[in-house]
Amino acid sequence: MSGLFARAAKRFLTREFAARLIMSVVGVTVTGASVGFLKFSDFGTDPYNTFVFGFARATGFGFEFSYSLVVLGFLVIVLFFGRRYIGVTTVLNFFLTGFATQWTLDALTAAFGANLAARIICLPVGLLVLCAAVSALIIADVGLAAYDASALILEKRAPLSYRVCRIITDSLCAVAGFALGATVGVTTVIAAAGMGPIINWCNEHINAPILRALSKGRAPGE
Repeated sequence: MSGLFARAAKRFLTREFAARLIMSVVGVTVTGASVGFLKFSDFGTDPYNTFVFGFARATGFGFEFSYSLVVLGFLVIVLFFGRRYIGVTTVLNFFLTGFATQWTLDALTAAFGANLAARIICLPVGLLVLCAAVSALIIADVGLAAYDASALILEKRAPLSYRVCRIITDSLCAVAGFALGATVGVTTVIAAAGMGPIINWCNEHINAPILRALSKGRAPGE
Protein backbone atom coordinates (compact mmCIF):
# COMPACT_ATOMS: atom_id res chain seq x y z
CA MET A 1 0.00 0.00 0.00
CA SER A 2 2.82 2.41 0.85
CA GLY A 3 4.35 1.70 -2.54
CA LEU A 4 1.06 2.60 -4.22
CA PHE A 5 0.92 5.94 -2.38
CA ALA A 6 4.55 6.59 -3.22
CA ARG A 7 3.93 6.04 -6.94
CA ALA A 8 0.84 8.26 -6.82
CA ALA A 9 2.76 11.01 -5.03
CA LYS A 10 5.60 10.78 -7.53
CA ARG A 11 3.14 11.18 -10.38
CA PHE A 12 0.92 13.94 -9.00
CA LEU A 13 2.96 15.91 -6.43
CA THR A 14 5.21 17.56 -8.97
CA ARG A 15 5.70 21.12 -10.17
CA GLU A 16 4.55 20.13 -13.66
CA PHE A 17 1.29 18.61 -12.44
CA ALA A 18 0.63 21.67 -10.27
CA ALA A 19 1.19 23.85 -13.34
CA ARG A 20 -1.28 21.75 -15.32
CA LEU A 21 -3.89 22.06 -12.57
CA ILE A 22 -3.46 25.84 -12.46
CA MET A 23 -3.87 26.04 -16.24
CA SER A 24 -6.98 23.88 -16.01
CA VAL A 25 -8.70 25.95 -13.30
CA VAL A 26 -7.83 29.23 -15.02
CA GLY A 27 -8.80 27.87 -18.44
CA VAL A 28 -12.23 26.66 -17.29
CA THR A 29 -13.01 29.89 -15.45
CA VAL A 30 -11.85 32.10 -18.32
CA THR A 31 -13.76 29.98 -20.83
CA GLY A 32 -16.97 30.66 -18.95
CA ALA A 33 -16.16 34.36 -18.58
CA SER A 34 -15.39 34.75 -22.29
CA VAL A 35 -18.77 33.30 -23.22
CA GLY A 36 -20.33 35.90 -20.93
CA PHE A 37 -18.51 38.58 -22.95
CA LEU A 38 -19.84 37.12 -26.20
CA LYS A 39 -23.40 36.86 -24.90
CA PHE A 40 -23.23 40.46 -23.67
CA SER A 41 -22.04 41.65 -27.09
CA ASP A 42 -25.30 40.25 -28.51
CA PHE A 43 -23.79 39.51 -31.92
CA GLY A 44 -24.16 35.77 -31.40
CA THR A 45 -21.96 33.47 -29.32
CA ASP A 46 -19.47 30.74 -30.16
CA PRO A 47 -21.08 27.69 -31.86
CA TYR A 48 -21.11 25.42 -28.82
CA ASN A 49 -22.80 27.96 -26.59
CA THR A 50 -25.16 28.87 -29.42
CA PHE A 51 -26.33 25.28 -29.11
CA VAL A 52 -26.59 25.61 -25.32
CA PHE A 53 -28.59 28.84 -25.56
CA GLY A 54 -30.82 27.21 -28.19
CA PHE A 55 -31.37 24.23 -25.91
CA ALA A 56 -32.22 26.56 -23.02
CA ARG A 57 -34.66 28.49 -25.21
CA ALA A 58 -36.35 25.33 -26.47
CA THR A 59 -36.67 23.70 -23.04
CA GLY A 60 -37.26 26.78 -20.89
CA PHE A 61 -34.43 25.80 -18.53
CA GLY A 62 -31.92 28.34 -17.18
CA PHE A 63 -28.52 28.62 -18.86
CA GLU A 64 -26.56 27.03 -16.00
CA PHE A 65 -28.81 23.95 -15.90
CA SER A 66 -28.97 23.71 -19.69
CA TYR A 67 -25.17 23.90 -19.88
CA SER A 68 -24.81 20.96 -17.49
CA LEU A 69 -27.36 18.87 -19.43
CA VAL A 70 -25.60 19.50 -22.76
CA VAL A 71 -22.26 18.65 -21.15
CA LEU A 72 -23.75 15.34 -20.01
CA GLY A 73 -24.83 14.60 -23.58
CA PHE A 74 -21.33 15.16 -24.96
CA LEU A 75 -19.85 13.28 -22.02
CA VAL A 76 -21.67 10.13 -23.15
CA ILE A 77 -19.86 10.41 -26.51
CA VAL A 78 -16.52 10.89 -24.75
CA LEU A 79 -17.14 7.90 -22.47
CA PHE A 80 -17.57 5.64 -25.51
CA PHE A 81 -14.94 7.06 -27.85
CA GLY A 82 -12.41 9.10 -25.88
CA ARG A 83 -12.32 8.13 -22.24
CA ARG A 84 -8.72 9.31 -21.93
CA TYR A 85 -9.91 12.91 -22.21
CA ILE A 86 -11.94 12.70 -18.98
CA GLY A 87 -10.20 14.27 -16.01
CA VAL A 88 -10.04 17.26 -13.70
CA THR A 89 -11.00 19.70 -16.45
CA THR A 90 -14.09 17.65 -17.33
CA VAL A 91 -15.38 17.92 -13.77
CA LEU A 92 -14.53 21.62 -13.43
CA ASN A 93 -16.25 22.36 -16.73
CA PHE A 94 -19.41 20.59 -15.63
CA PHE A 95 -19.75 22.50 -12.35
CA LEU A 96 -18.05 25.85 -13.01
CA THR A 97 -18.33 27.08 -16.60
CA GLY A 98 -22.06 27.80 -16.76
CA PHE A 99 -21.95 29.80 -13.53
CA ALA A 100 -18.88 31.77 -14.69
CA THR A 101 -20.74 32.66 -17.89
CA GLN A 102 -23.88 33.83 -16.09
CA TRP A 103 -21.92 35.80 -13.47
CA THR A 104 -19.86 37.59 -16.14
CA LEU A 105 -22.95 38.38 -18.22
CA ASP A 106 -24.76 39.80 -15.17
CA ALA A 107 -21.72 41.89 -14.19
CA LEU A 108 -21.27 43.34 -17.69
CA THR A 109 -24.97 44.11 -18.00
CA ALA A 110 -24.97 45.87 -14.64
CA ALA A 111 -21.85 47.86 -15.54
CA PHE A 112 -22.61 48.87 -19.15
CA GLY A 113 -26.29 48.21 -19.81
CA ALA A 114 -26.90 48.23 -23.57
CA ASN A 115 -23.90 50.44 -24.42
CA LEU A 116 -23.08 49.75 -28.06
CA ALA A 117 -19.37 50.60 -27.81
CA ALA A 118 -18.94 48.18 -24.91
CA ARG A 119 -20.81 45.47 -26.82
CA ILE A 120 -18.59 45.92 -29.89
CA ILE A 121 -15.40 45.75 -27.81
CA CYS A 122 -16.60 42.60 -26.03
CA LEU A 123 -16.95 40.70 -29.31
CA PRO A 124 -13.26 40.37 -30.34
CA VAL A 125 -12.12 40.26 -26.71
CA GLY A 126 -14.48 37.38 -25.95
CA LEU A 127 -13.50 35.40 -29.05
CA LEU A 128 -9.75 35.74 -28.62
CA VAL A 129 -9.87 35.00 -24.89
CA LEU A 130 -12.09 31.97 -25.53
CA CYS A 131 -9.59 30.54 -28.03
CA ALA A 132 -6.71 31.10 -25.62
CA ALA A 133 -8.66 29.48 -22.75
CA VAL A 134 -9.63 26.39 -24.78
CA SER A 135 -6.01 26.09 -25.86
CA ALA A 136 -4.90 26.23 -22.21
CA LEU A 137 -7.18 23.29 -21.41
CA ILE A 138 -5.80 21.26 -24.30
CA ILE A 139 -2.19 21.94 -23.30
CA ALA A 140 -2.88 21.33 -19.58
CA ASP A 141 -3.93 17.80 -20.57
CA VAL A 142 -5.67 16.91 -17.30
CA GLY A 143 -8.90 16.10 -19.03
CA LEU A 144 -10.96 18.24 -21.38
CA ALA A 145 -14.39 19.77 -21.50
CA ALA A 146 -16.56 17.12 -23.13
CA TYR A 147 -17.27 19.27 -26.19
CA ASP A 148 -13.63 20.23 -26.76
CA ALA A 149 -12.74 16.53 -26.67
CA SER A 150 -15.17 15.82 -29.52
CA ALA A 151 -12.95 17.51 -32.14
CA LEU A 152 -9.92 15.57 -30.89
CA ILE A 153 -11.88 12.31 -31.02
CA LEU A 154 -12.88 13.08 -34.61
CA GLU A 155 -9.26 13.90 -35.46
CA LYS A 156 -8.15 10.48 -34.20
CA ARG A 157 -10.82 8.67 -36.22
CA ALA A 158 -10.75 10.61 -39.48
CA PRO A 159 -7.92 11.60 -41.86
CA LEU A 160 -8.46 15.27 -41.00
CA SER A 161 -6.46 17.91 -39.13
CA TYR A 162 -7.59 19.30 -35.79
CA ARG A 163 -8.41 22.62 -37.48
CA VAL A 164 -10.83 20.94 -39.88
CA CYS A 165 -12.38 18.75 -37.16
CA ARG A 166 -12.98 21.80 -34.97
CA ILE A 167 -14.65 23.62 -37.86
CA ILE A 168 -16.91 20.59 -38.44
CA THR A 169 -18.01 20.26 -34.79
CA ASP A 170 -18.46 24.02 -34.43
CA SER A 171 -20.55 24.23 -37.61
CA LEU A 172 -22.82 21.39 -36.49
CA CYS A 173 -23.41 23.08 -33.12
CA ALA A 174 -24.17 26.41 -34.80
CA VAL A 175 -26.75 24.81 -37.10
CA ALA A 176 -28.35 22.90 -34.20
CA GLY A 177 -28.49 26.03 -32.04
CA PHE A 178 -30.10 28.03 -34.82
CA ALA A 179 -32.68 25.28 -35.35
CA LEU A 180 -33.53 25.47 -31.64
CA GLY A 181 -34.08 29.22 -31.79
CA ALA A 182 -30.73 30.66 -30.65
CA THR A 183 -29.33 33.84 -32.17
CA VAL A 184 -26.73 33.15 -34.85
CA GLY A 185 -24.70 36.26 -35.59
CA VAL A 186 -21.35 37.42 -36.85
CA THR A 187 -19.63 35.97 -33.77
CA THR A 188 -21.02 32.51 -34.49
CA VAL A 189 -19.83 32.58 -38.11
CA ILE A 190 -16.36 33.88 -37.23
CA ALA A 191 -15.97 31.33 -34.43
CA ALA A 192 -17.14 28.39 -36.56
CA ALA A 193 -14.64 29.26 -39.29
CA GLY A 194 -11.77 30.56 -37.23
CA MET A 195 -11.56 29.06 -33.73
CA GLY A 196 -9.73 25.91 -34.83
CA PRO A 197 -6.76 27.71 -36.43
CA ILE A 198 -6.54 30.27 -33.60
CA ILE A 199 -6.64 27.56 -30.92
CA ASN A 200 -3.92 25.67 -32.78
CA TRP A 201 -1.77 28.83 -32.91
CA CYS A 202 -2.30 29.45 -29.19
CA ASN A 203 -1.27 25.85 -28.46
CA GLU A 204 2.09 26.31 -30.16
CA HIS A 205 2.97 29.91 -29.37
CA ILE A 206 1.32 30.74 -26.03
CA ASN A 207 0.21 27.91 -23.79
CA ALA A 208 2.83 25.26 -24.51
CA PRO A 209 5.64 27.75 -23.69
CA ILE A 210 3.74 28.88 -20.58
CA LEU A 211 3.40 25.29 -19.35
CA ARG A 212 7.11 24.61 -19.94
CA ALA A 213 8.02 27.77 -18.06
CA LEU A 214 5.70 27.07 -15.11
CA SER A 215 6.93 23.48 -14.90
CA LYS A 216 10.51 24.72 -14.62
CA GLY A 217 9.63 27.45 -12.14
CA ARG A 218 10.43 30.53 -14.22
CA ALA A 219 8.48 33.15 -16.09
CA PRO A 220 7.82 32.72 -19.83
CA GLY A 221 10.60 34.18 -21.95
CA GLU A 222 13.29 33.97 -19.29
